[in-house]
Amino acid sequence: MPSAFLGRNALGCESAAPKFGAIRRESLAAGLRTEALRRRVVHAKFKETGMRAADPQPIVVPSSSGTILRELGVTHKLTRNQTGGAYYLFESEFDPESGNRLHVHRYEDEVVHVLEGAIEIRLDKQKLQASAGGVAHLPKNIPHALYNPLKTPLRILAIAIPGGMEDFFDELSTAMEDPSFDDTTRNKISQKYGITWLE
Repeated sequence: MPSAFLGRNALGCESAAPKFGAIRRESLAAGLRTEALRRRVVHAKFKETGMRAADPQPIVVPSSSGTILRELGVTHKLTRNQTGGAYYLFESEFDPESGNRLHVHRYEDEVVHVLEGAIEIRLDKQKLQASAGGVAHLPKNIPHALYNPLKTPLRILAIAIPGGMEDFFDELSTAMEDPSFDDTTRNKISQKYGITWLE
């Protein structure tokens, strides 16, 4: 084996350990030192201004504003990009006597505030109800289904914690424009975002 490919092991004996391995380690160490220095500079800059890179800024969303996904009955109010990733806020509407199927979220907790109408939340072995002004907390990993039991529309304001579920709604909404959209497509997209449909 050419000497260029021989290195010395811990005992000082020649071995097949390539010398370029040491060069790569030195290069990696130099890169880490550069990154550490960059972070110190960035940290000092943010310390001076009192801000961090991900700090959300104050924002007001008028009542009639937000990205509307009509086929889903969902309106984005605040996305994770606006909240520093902390949460996603959206409005959702349900037609009379309609709802979604039993499902479970692996990533998000949800808080649901009833704006108009009433909601019935079906869990594994019980049902919870809330009327206008009521609030429900739905922790992740607990299967649930939302249903409007009335003959009038239901409107809710919901928070998903942390943010990110808006990407699920966006991708699902786009997929629904394809005439070939079906449960298989829906389930595939849902799994990507940690949502499993149980019926």
